Amino acid sequence: MKRTNWEKYYSSPAPTAFFARAIVRRHLLRMIRKTNLNGNFSIAELGGGGSCFYEKIKELFDGCSYRIYDSCPAGIQAFLAKHPEGNAVETDLLTYQPEILHDLVFSVGLIEHFPPEQTDRMIRKHFEMTRPGGYVVIFVPTPTLLYRATRNIAELLGMWQFPDERPVTKNELRMTADQCGTFLKGVTIRANFLSQYAVLYRKQKDENTENL
Repeated sequence: MKRTNWEKYYSSPAPTAFFARAIVRRHLLRMIRKTNLNGNFSIAELGGGGSCFYEKIKELFDGCSYRIYDSCPAGIQAFLAKHPEGNAVETDLLTYQPEILHDLVFSVGLIEHFPPEQTDRMIRKHFEMTRPGGYVVIFVPTPTLLYRATRNIAELLGMWQFPDERPVTKNELRMTADQCGTFLKGVTIRANFLSQYAVLYRKQKDENTENL
């Protein structure tokens, strides 16, 4: 399958990206608030190249530390160009071995770009990078009728930029995540037409990772 050209995407986002990002950002902030984290807690954004969430999160949660992880050099460069004070790690998340653990690990628009045999691994990676008792938030496109219709139209118009995007069902996401943490909240977002399903989990405290 043809892969998404992330270098092209970061240099020229879709015209509708601003609208969609604003909707997702609002729901993401609601999820973060539900964790009741405050003060000097740490955040990791996986697949966060060119992050459109960093600025607002840093503004609302003053004192938090924030690190992005991405395999695309163009994404890292786009992020650091906007936020030279930022902390970014260029890495292949499938093979990355966590050096530190975070209080909150989240991704938006990440795991759907992996084939089915790697999706489970990527979901688990979120929890591997989270401290025991910390939180995981994952947003994925989910195959509602609205999603399918919107994507079909975008493809017909030649506007679709993500040939490897595979919408993920609620069951597929939760089947793995339920093995790693405690489900706290799930919500389906349709306002951006390319429907998203978002989950909030708390990592179980019986992981043997306290020394990281």
